[in-house]
Amino acid sequence: MSGLLEQLPPSPPSKTGWPWTEETDPALYSVRRDWPKISIVTPSYNQGIYIEETIRSILLQNYPNLEYIIIDGGSTDNSVDIIRKYEKYLKFWISEPDRGQSHAINKGLAQASGDIFNWINSDDYLAPSSLFEVAAEFERLPETKLLCGFGNVFEDNKVLPDFRYRTEILDNVSETIIHERLNQQGMFYSLKCIKKLGGVNESLNYVMDLELWFRFLMKFGISDINLTNHTLGHFRYHSESKTTKFEEIFREEAKQVFYFIFKQAKLPNEILSVYEAKSVNYSPVNWSFKFLKSNDMLKAVSSKYLFDFYKQNHIEAAKQAYIQQIKNGQVKLNKAYLSLFFRLFYSKKAYGQ
Repeated sequence: MSGLLEQLPPSPPSKTGWPWTEETDPALYSVRRDWPKISIVTPSYNQGIYIEETIRSILLQNYPNLEYIIIDGGSTDNSVDIIRKYEKYLKFWISEPDRGQSHAINKGLAQASGDIFNWINSDDYLAPSSLFEVAAEFERLPETKLLCGFGNVFEDNKVLPDFRYRTEILDNVSETIIHERLNQQGMFYSLKCIKKLGGVNESLNYVMDLELWFRFLMKFGISDINLTNHTLGHFRYHSESKTTKFEEIFREEAKQVFYFIFKQAKLPNEILSVYEAKSVNYSPVNWSFKFLKSNDMLKAVSSKYLFDFYKQNHIEAAKQAYIQQIKNGQVKLNKAYLSLFFRLFYSKKAYGQ
């Protein structure tokens, strides 16, 4: 059984290994015929330096029921030339001005008709055999609404040590949200679920994946999330990536999303005020709060952020968190907790003064 490697445009002479001169063995798929359809969208804008690696990492999965969609925002570099090289293997592609990455993802989602969905950004790429593993896991557990696998962080084509991680699922929805650890490249959703959620929120430019994840948790819970130990995707760290270049805006967008959730959970105003980010124009849509439990949320926030509130001089929020920890029996009888107790309730000086 032959794969696509010999059919695709040749790799640049300096490129070797995955996904340039290697492919996923197509014989992997011989065990069955009716593989679920996987829809992948790549949003892109002026990523000509990276996008070919992304494209090849998806096509050279040799997945037999792939629906690959590229939405380019009207790039002015060589991106379109690269996309055209591979257009016969794409279900759909377009290059035209858009309203940003979130809009591009939703445009691709509108074209998607598969069973399983993810987007892979044009500076990231899939690991070998990842789509085989994804499909096999969805078939093994048909009730799966989301599969979470591991991913690596790499820089200059070298995997950074100690940066392999997977989206974390904790004891309940509140704990999972508060201790958020997200690996978007390794998260493959049921397309039906994503359609029910209405896609990503276009009022967000940076944390649309985080907000989608939170909406998923609030609507569907954690019971139908499947975890795999396989490495599925790789995140590229570079100086021009949005994560690196706009770190402060990332934090502000995330704060506003948390503020919205905490407000629905009726957290105390002292804690709510810490998260109010007035500089971000976040418009919440398509939320369901089926799995929102206010007590769980307050407990999780108080547990994680008590000392952070104090260090950041949010004294009233720290007091509220400490009181909640006392009520929940979470306070530890050690030097740190006892010292903080006296500083919060018996000292007139805020932290650092």
